[in-house]
Amino acid sequence: MLTRETLIAEWERSKKETEALENLLSVKYGWTPTKRPEDQTPGLLASAIAANNKFYGGGEAVPIIKYAEEFRAWLKNQPGQFSIGDFRQYLEGKFGPSVNDNSIRTPLRLAEQDGSIVVVDQGAGRRPTTYVSAKALL
Repeated sequence: MLTRETLIAEWERSKKETEALENLLSVKYGWTPTKRPEDQTPGLLASAIAANNKFYGGGEAVPIIKYAEEFRAWLKNQPGQFSIGDFRQYLEGKFGPSVNDNSIRTPLRLAEQDGSIVVVDQGAGRRPTTYVSAKALL
């Protein structure tokens, strides 16, 4: 069974191996490494990103979008129009009032870009943007 301590130890071991390889490439070939995900993102999230990054021997880098799965599940039950406030109410009911506004906007923006939702009325000022599920339009 994987525990937090096991994951951290594995991540630390992998990081040391990577640093040794980087040092060898730097000394022998003058190579300079680019910023790694864990240099920008603290904690276990960084190890999850690093595990999926090609540079670390994993697959393609997969962005971790907070509330993306919750939004997809919530969207399936939305028969009509909705706004960011409706999604916020759902999240606050599930996770409490500590939901970050940017974390809420990101899945909506990405769903709009991939065509899952459509803007019905563009918000302005304090008036929120109104969306509808693309499936509801069919």
